[in-house]
Amino acid sequence: MDIIDKKDKISQIEMLAKELLNKHGFNDFEIKFKKTSHVIAQAYISTKKGYLEKYVYISLSYINNSKQFWIDVLLHEIAHLMVYREYGYNIARINYIPSHGYIFQNYAKMLGTPLINVNIVKFKHLYPDFNIINLKRFYYLYKCCNFEFKAYRKLKYIQVCKTCKKQITVLKIENKT
Repeated sequence: MDIIDKKDKISQIEMLAKELLNKHGFNDFEIKFKKTSHVIAQAYISTKKGYLEKYVYISLSYINNSKQFWIDVLLHEIAHLMVYREYGYNIARINYIPSHGYIFQNYAKMLGTPLINVNIVKFKHLYPDFNIINLKRFYYLYKCCNFEFKAYRKLKYIQVCKTCKKQITVLKIENKT
């Protein structure tokens, strides 16, 4: 991807994010892009610096994905913000409202995002053309039914594909140089 395409894609994602945030009443949030591959996007609210910071961080590693992918990811983050708006940031922390608990899930379902309790297998079935700009050197290559996918962490448990009901297998560990 050349620089012009990358800037154009970033600008499209930023416009989409602002449009969705404004639609749901979060027009005071800034959009920031980060070089990271471990988080796709993150809603961020903090008072650490003595004033209220409100951002939605978006990873540059995933910008090549489809518009529908970004709509679903941004609606997922907006569901987190809706929980904080209703329960308050400090109350959510003190009473420990789980970040992906039933309250969040209700908001996510209301917004229509399929990204609720998603593991890498379900994720690849939702977005078969999912694309990541690889920033890390090692990754695991997994296979289930007709899908092959990369992950940067070894799966902790023996996973079974929900589509074909077979065990997910590690094909190989690759080293990207």
